[in-house]
Amino acid sequence: ALREPLSNLRAGTDTESNVNSESLVMFLTDDCIFLEPVENVIESAKSVFRNSRTFGFLTRLHPGITHSQTKDEASPPPRSHLAYHETGNELKAFVYPQRYGSKEFSYPFDLSGGIYPRKTCIDILNEIERVHSSNDITNAKKVGYLHPNTLEINGNNAILRIQNERKGNWHIE
Repeated sequence: ALREPLSNLRAGTDTESNVNSESLVMFLTDDCIFLEPVENVIESAKSVFRNSRTFGFLTRLHPGITHSQTKDEASPPPRSHLAYHETGNELKAFVYPQRYGSKEFSYPFDLSGGIYPRKTCIDILNEIERVHSSNDITNAKKVGYLHPNTLEINGNNAILRIQNERKGNWHIE
């Protein structure tokens, strides 16, 4: 079910969501509860992307998160590397170099409320397709993104490959 919406990212139509170089893609595949209106969250993400070298805006992370529910272990934020970013609305965001994160704070590509520039998503999808040679949507193992968990795993692996190929020039913060 993911194949069609993801392929629309590359569509050449004249709609703002497909052409605007500042357009964003938000993934909401897991249980997400927003404590603020989604419009405010998106405006905060836009502000962070405009004013920093940010790779992704992860809505599920907060400095108060200190435990990984999926691993049932401590997962402290990289407090010594957090830098707060004032946004245009009342929300505040924090940024940190991804290399200092661990556990919950170490995934550059997160489908639980992650917001990314459209171009970044296209680069990730192209890399996934380069490695997974088949575009046959009936064969999820070959396509690499027919299931959210597969997309997230292969997306993170794609980012590592891209970083290695570009010798670290694909900045993740």
